[in-house]
Order: sequence, then C-alpha cells, then structure tokens
Amino acid sequence: MATTKEVPPRRDAPEPPAGTPTAPAHASYPPRRAALVGVILGTVVATALTMATFIWYRWHAVVEPTTAVIVEGSPAFDGTVVTVAGARLFKVKLSATNNYVATVLVEPGHYRVRAEREGRLLQDVDVEVERFLGVRIRLADAAPDPDAASAGATRPSPPYTP
Repeated sequence: MATTKEVPPRRDAPEPPAGTPTAPAHASYPPRRAALVGVILGTVVATALTMATFIWYRWHAVVEPTTAVIVEGSPAFDGTVVTVAGARLFKVKLSATNNYVATVLVEPGHYRVRAEREGRLLQDVDVEVERFLGVRIRLADAAPDPDAASAGATRPSPPYTP
C-alpha cells in the first residue's frame, strides 16, 4: 500500500495564489439542488408540526375515565346484573367469565349503583367517585346470601338526581 509520501501531488489543478479566499465545498452545487433541500426541510418541518397539532387535538378532545366503580361478587351472585347510572348508563352481568367482578370505568361524579338478581334488588347505593380514587362495593357485605334476599331486604337510597 502506498503511503502519502509516495503519492505524487495532483498536477491538473493549479494551486490558488496565496491570500486568495477559497470557495466552500457547497458553493459548487447548482441552485436547483439548494431549492430541493429547502423544500424537503420545509416539508419535514410542516409534517412534524401537523402531526403534533393532530395529536394535541385528539388528546384534548377525548374524554378518558380516570376512576372506576368496582362491584365484587362470588359464585353465589352468578347472573346478577349491576347497573351504574350517572351521565351514562352501564350494565354488567356477573359471571364466571368476568370472575364475578364488574369494573366500570367512569369519570368523577355521582353515580347510582344497583345490583339485581332475578328481579330482586340486592344493592342500591349512591356513590361519589373522585378522580383517581375508585369505589369498591362488595355484594357479600350487603346480601351475604342472594337467594335469601328479597326486594325489601336492603334499604334503597333516595332517588338519584343529577
């Protein structure tokens, strides 16, 4: 392999006279290439701003639940329908597939939670759910034996008024 000492200097390009400024390497590019680079950079910046604006808009417009109402049962409560009423109405049926737990994601506010089985009221309670703090209701605490519970076995709370 040749070393730098063995390679003769280039003779086809004359050296500029001393004190003459040399042109930068990019000065030899045609103006069309510079315009193309400007268009590409402008497109990248515009696309990034458009994406950031779209993400902000979607994030700002979407309402996400920040808390939950959780109703726990047991195999004795199989088939119990849990209704959570507030700004929206949610109905969940307790079964082995959901492990006898009804988890309803909601926004903070007041909700009425009712649990009914075969037309009999097992639980009827008003709850206030705070942000990031869920409410857990255990059906076994209100009606240990759902088969023995009748419509008047639990005291319903006053009517819910929004």
